[in-house]
Amino acid sequence: MKTIFFKGLRIITVAISILLLGRMTGYAQSHEKAFLKRYDLSTTVINPDTAPTDDVYSWWTETAKAEWGEPMDDGWLHRPEPLGFRGDNFQRFYIHFDTVYKVSPTVYQMKARSRCKDEICHIQGRILIDSVTLDECDVGDEFIKNLTECGTVYAHYEMEASAGSIPVARLFGRSSYGYLVHNDSVYYDAMMIVADGYSNNQYAGKWVDLVTNDTLTCNWGDFRIPESKSLDGGCGLFIPGEEYYDLGWKPYLDWDNHAWVGDPLWMYYDFLYSIDEDWWEYEVEPNGKAPKVEGHYGYAHAFNYDLKGVHLAVYETGTMDFHPDGTALDSARQVYIATLQNGKKVTYVFNYLSPSKWRLEGENFYFSGIKESFRMEVVDGEPEAELAQEIIKVISGSIDYEYKFHLDTLTEKKLQWSFTYRDGHRDTWEFYRTFSR
Repeated sequence: MKTIFFKGLRIITVAISILLLGRMTGYAQSHEKAFLKRYDLSTTVINPDTAPTDDVYSWWTETAKAEWGEPMDDGWLHRPEPLGFRGDNFQRFYIHFDTVYKVSPTVYQMKARSRCKDEICHIQGRILIDSVTLDECDVGDEFIKNLTECGTVYAHYEMEASAGSIPVARLFGRSSYGYLVHNDSVYYDAMMIVADGYSNNQYAGKWVDLVTNDTLTCNWGDFRIPESKSLDGGCGLFIPGEEYYDLGWKPYLDWDNHAWVGDPLWMYYDFLYSIDEDWWEYEVEPNGKAPKVEGHYGYAHAFNYDLKGVHLAVYETGTMDFHPDGTALDSARQVYIATLQNGKKVTYVFNYLSPSKWRLEGENFYFSGIKESFRMEVVDGEPEAELAQEIIKVISGSIDYEYKFHLDTLTEKKLQWSFTYRDGHRDTWEFYRTFSR
């Protein structure tokens, strides 16, 4: 009798489990169908310009803003361009999404542009949604105002890259997008952006060259890259390993080696937002003419030197305008991290504005500032501090010196010059031609 009883109990238990599983599966499917039908993910999750912070999470006011400062003051995070690589050597791969629009509940059409070395391609294709899962929101209810849902959208994509009108590659793979629902609107999930290892909008797939038939791994994502292996040596933030310096990752290594030492997080993300600004807006003119220096460029650079026993590590992001009449305007935001003799670190942030003059003679690029028009001021730190004023004095005192740089590269997209110091070490500046927004 006991055997019959336990067999019967087992059958009932299995039947209940199957029934509950069926109900849960049915609920998940009905939720997924309703979610995909109701919401348009194109500009709010898949390709947003910004992500909400303070307006959604009350805790941003007291915590993240204290670390991030001005980029967070309006309650919105400006989303940087994706990080990416192509090939087993982890060559830097850029991709900028121009448009994404909803065709049906599970199909989104997209157009983008990619860049790898000096190769720029136009990309178009489809993102096809496979499933939607509900996730637990990672922070307590006491920190959230009207947040009703957190989840992940899983998809696969099919894209084609072309140079002009000629198809050159096929891209395919899988992608995922973290989202949240707040006040009945769907958003890109930036809730845990201050956490170590945060990432979103991850793409992992292949680039198939239609000319050589080579198949290369091609992955990209926001803030981190999926399956990046030894490329990403950072813990809290993405930092590439030194062996990838010459594969397009130099600015990130410069940042890590020279400037990011105890800085607030917003400086790093401000750097990510500025470093790749607007490269996709430049179209090569098909006229066969040699490229000209004249134009508007963006740049990032890091260097260090000693001043009266104080070691200064400097990181700057800025713009450079070269005009046809031989004048130029160098405008930058400079972060100085000073290591004092007692080991204490002090940070100053300067606004730097230098009207200048330039001329090109063969491969020699001559550049000098105009002293009477030069401006440099402290915008973060102690403006009256002796060290800050000494930095300004030293820079302004030599601003009109004419430096002779070597012109290493001049293309439709990039200008690079270098300078060799008396001790033999060589420094390089890379300028990427951009357009003002």
